[in-house]
Amino acid sequence: MKPPRIAVQLFALAWPVLLLVGPMPAAGDALPREDGPVSPVVPPQPAGPGWKELDVSLPAYPRAGHLLELDVNVPGFRVCIDPGSLTAGKDKVVRYTSVLISGSGVWNVTYEGMHCGAKRYRRFAYGSGGEWHAIPASDWQPLRTSGSGAYRERLYMRYLCNPVEPYSGPDVILRRIRASLQRIGD
Repeated sequence: MKPPRIAVQLFALAWPVLLLVGPMPAAGDALPREDGPVSPVVPPQPAGPGWKELDVSLPAYPRAGHLLELDVNVPGFRVCIDPGSLTAGKDKVVRYTSVLISGSGVWNVTYEGMHCGAKRYRRFAYGSGGEWHAIPASDWQPLRTSGSGAYRERLYMRYLCNPVEPYSGPDVILRRIRASLQRIGD
């Protein structure tokens, strides 16, 4: 049975907007709201005067056998990092591919940056159908302490931007991650 023409037209108009809002759960796999409290002490910009963000190149698309699962407590989702995408730039931004896997197996893929000094993140691209789709005008956002984006604050605190070693290189970050993770099978 074909969907009604109006439904197809509405979807055709809405899909670009849906893709820009970020990872979307499958039916029955609702993420908590992202509008929770902001992490404290968040400056308005990623860094002070003179800070310049490095150019971003998209990494290879993540593969299941290479993902590392993080313990960041997102009910109904497994949160994973692709270790091959992890970089730590001179601009104090850790860049990584994040994969949220719903209970029904749907992947929500984003390539993001976490500014360790400013406690902010930015989405550079989202993944769909095994391909990256750039988000060229995304803004730096404050970390949230609750809601669907709260896992980023946990990534910040536990793995990516350790307060003791806030600007660690990828090897040190991966060592912290691997100390408490599991490989995700194909």
